[in-house]
Amino acid sequence: YLPPPDTVVNGRVGGQVWYDANGDGIQNDVEANVAVGSLPVALFTCAGVSVGSGLTGAAGEYEFVDIVPGEYYVAFTLPEGYRFSPKDATNDSLDSDVDVLTGRTVCFQVDSAEGETNWDAGIAPIPQTIGCTRPIGFWKNHTGFRHQEDLITPLLPQYLGNPDGTASVAVTNVRTAVAVFQMKAYGGAFNGIARLYARLLVAKLNVAAGADGSVVTEVIAAADSFLGSHTWRSWWKLSKADRKQVLRWTTVLVQYNSGRIGPGACDAQVGNGHDYDDGGGHDGDDGRDDGGHHGNQGDDQGDGKTEY
Repeated sequence: YLPPPDTVVNGRVGGQVWYDANGDGIQNDVEANVAVGSLPVALFTCAGVSVGSGLTGAAGEYEFVDIVPGEYYVAFTLPEGYRFSPKDATNDSLDSDVDVLTGRTVCFQVDSAEGETNWDAGIAPIPQTIGCTRPIGFWKNHTGFRHQEDLITPLLPQYLGNPDGTASVAVTNVRTAVAVFQMKAYGGAFNGIARLYARLLVAKLNVAAGADGSVVTEVIAAADSFLGSHTWRSWWKLSKADRKQVLRWTTVLVQYNSGRIGPGACDAQVGNGHDYDDGGGHDGDDGRDDGGHHGNQGDDQGDGKTEY
């Protein structure tokens, strides 16, 4: 049956909420059978007008029907102790479509009775807090590769720079985190901004995992403000004063991550043959001396290695 040409056919909007056990934003075979029922979900026009609300069904499903053609978004409410999974980690049939901060989808167009029925949300448990800090070597060896436990993905996304900064680095998956740790993609260990990236990410992971970050709050804020407008390519163009400032921030973050300041390091930092000492680094060491020769790498010594 085809309606007359001037007849408007209203649409529908739906999807599913699923339990993302490992927090990677991808619905695997086991997780596909673990639905989240009775979760509040609502539909809004892109102007913010509420169209309808309800709870997900026993299978995590939801559906809004008889929706007038137009632009809409879906908003989900988290249960206590959970967070949203990383957005758009794979194809639309297996990923989460929700912004991790707002709990909303993007605006989308509803045109007909076929509707939009694939707006899904993954939720994952918030990691248990640790209350202490772990250095870069620890995080390098807990990436999920080669049978390692993945302790990083549940703590993402993280931003190196303000989230809206034009030069900021968005760390939304573990591969980007590894690239930041290894520094090669960002100018190498002799690039001061690359080293700041690595230590800032470690500090943010420690704070996200529950460590008290009050002692480095101002340093993190200052570094984020700077990195919002300076990429690693800026390093060799910086004034000597700015380069020294970058290295001072890095040194403070190294001290925090290794437990010399702040809440202290977690127990059992050495294991499996890896040295987890974050090293030191010194103010004024930018990886090269004034004559252009390689200097002391300081805080990069003693890091563990990550294998893919």
